Amino acid sequence: MSREPSGASADEDPNGYLRRAAALWDFGRAEEAAAELRRGVAAFPDSAALWSELGWTEYRCSHPEEGRSAAERALALHPDGVRAHLTLAALELRDEQPRLARPHIDRTLALAPEMPAAHLFSAWALRAEPRGDVSHREPVRAHVHRAVALAPHDAGVYAAAAQMLGGIADKGELSHLVAQGLAIDPEHEDLLLLASDVHTRTDAQAMRVLSGVLAQNPQQREAAFAMTSAVWERTRLVAALAAWLLVAIAVPPAVFALLGAICVNLFQLLVGTTRSAPRGFLRQTWSRPPWARAGVVLVFVGAAWPVLMGALLASGALGLLPVPLLALLAGELIVVAAAETDAARTLDGAGDAARQFAEHRLRAARRGWWRIGLGAGCALLAAVFAALLGAGDATGRFWPLLGVIALVLAAPPAFALLLRRRQLGAAVSGEATGARAPMRFAIASAAVSVALAVVMACVPPAPSERSGIPDPDPSPTRPEQPIIPTAPAPTPTPIELPDLQWDPPEIPDLDGQ
Repeated sequence: MSREPSGASADEDPNGYLRRAAALWDFGRAEEAAAELRRGVAAFPDSAALWSELGWTEYRCSHPEEGRSAAERALALHPDGVRAHLTLAALELRDEQPRLARPHIDRTLALAPEMPAAHLFSAWALRAEPRGDVSHREPVRAHVHRAVALAPHDAGVYAAAAQMLGGIADKGELSHLVAQGLAIDPEHEDLLLLASDVHTRTDAQAMRVLSGVLAQNPQQREAAFAMTSAVWERTRLVAALAAWLLVAIAVPPAVFALLGAICVNLFQLLVGTTRSAPRGFLRQTWSRPPWARAGVVLVFVGAAWPVLMGALLASGALGLLPVPLLALLAGELIVVAAAETDAARTLDGAGDAARQFAEHRLRAARRGWWRIGLGAGCALLAAVFAALLGAGDATGRFWPLLGVIALVLAAPPAFALLLRRRQLGAAVSGEATGARAPMRFAIASAAVSVALAVVMACVPPAPSERSGIPDPDPSPTRPEQPIIPTAPAPTPTPIELPDLQWDPPEIPDLDGQ
C-alpha cells in the first residue's frame, strides 16, 4: 500500500523529484506535483527527464505556456524525448493545429512504435483535421485498436480509446470497450462516466451510475456537471416542448406526439431523477443560483398555456391572452441563464476539459436554429398583419399575440447560443466566464416580459376605420369635424292597395247536364 508523500526533501538526484511528483499527482495534488518538478529543474537544470515531465505536468495542469517552454527545453537537451514530443503535440492539438502536431507525433511513432499513447495521439490528430471524422474514420479506428492491443490490461487506455471513437464508432463498439475497461478496473472514473452514456438508455439509469461515481469521489467534476446538466436540460425541455406546441396546433397528429413527449419528459424529470439521484438533488439544483427557482415556477406555469388561454377565452378576458406565453418566455430565459451560470461555475478552472465541454454544449445549442427560424417567420407575419390590418378591434389582439409567439420561439435558443459562444471563448482564453451577465440579462428579460404582459392586458386596442365603431375618447389633437345640419327625414305614408276582387269563371258541365 502506497503512503502519501511527506514534506521531507527529495533525494539528491532527478529520480527523487520524479518519484515525489508522481506520488503527489496520484493523490490528486497536481499543482504541488508541478511545484516539485520546478524545484527539481532548479536543482538539476540539465536533466531532460525532469524538464520533459515538467512540461507534461504543466500541460495537464492547464498551464500551456509553461508546458511548451519546459518541453522545448527538454528537446534542446534530448531531441528524442518521447514525452516532450507528445507534450508539444498535445499543445498544438489543443490550439486546433493538427498539421503542426503531426511532426511530433510521427517522431514519437518512429521512436516508440509500441507506445499506446503515440497511436492515441495519432488518432487525435487525424480527427482534428477538417472533416477528419469522415475522411479519416478507418485510420482513426486502426490507431485506437492498435493502442488497445498494445496495452490490453490498462483501463486508462480503454477509456481513452472509447473517448477517441466517440462519434465514429457505433454504440455497441463503444459499449464493448467500456465493458472491457471496467472488467479491469470497476472503479475507473472515466470509464464509469462513459458507461453512464453508452450503457444506459434513460436519464434515471445514467443518474444511478453518476451518483455512484460521486459517492466514490465527491470532487469528481465531470460527474457532477453531467448530473446538473441533465436536470437543467430536462427542465428547459418542458418549456421547449410547450413552445413547439404553439406551432404543432396546425397539425393535430403532431400535437398528440408532443403531448406524449411532454408526459415522458415530466416523468423522467420529476420521478426518475428523484429516485436515482441523491436525496434532495433536484431541489438543490433548482436552487443554485437562488433566483433560478422563479424561472422553474414560471416554466411550469407557462407550459400550461393551452389550459390557461382556454380559461381566459371562456371568461372573455382577451387582453390577458398573451400572459401565459410571456410567463413561459420569462421562465425559459431564467432557466437558460441559471443553467449557464451553474455550468460556468463548474467549468471555471477545468482547463482543457472546460473547452471540450463548452464545444459540446455549443454544438447542442445550434439545434435551436430551427426555433429561431420559426420565430423569425412569426415575427414577419406579425409585422405584415400590423401593416395591413392595423390595430382594429377585430385584429388588434391577433398580431401582438403572434409577436409574443415569435419571442417565445426565438429568444431562448438565441440567448443560449449567445451564452455558450461566450463560454467557449472564455474556455479557450482561460478566463473565468462569470455568472453576473447571464443573471442580469435573464432578470431584465423577465421584467420586460412581465411589463409587456401588463401593458397588453391593460391597454385596449385602438379601433380601426374598418371596424365602424366610433372612438369613445377622441384625441384632442384630432381636428373636430363640422356638424352639417340636415333636414329631418320625411315620415313615410302608408300606401293603400285597391281591393282586387276576382270571381272564378264558371266551369261547364263536361257531361252536358
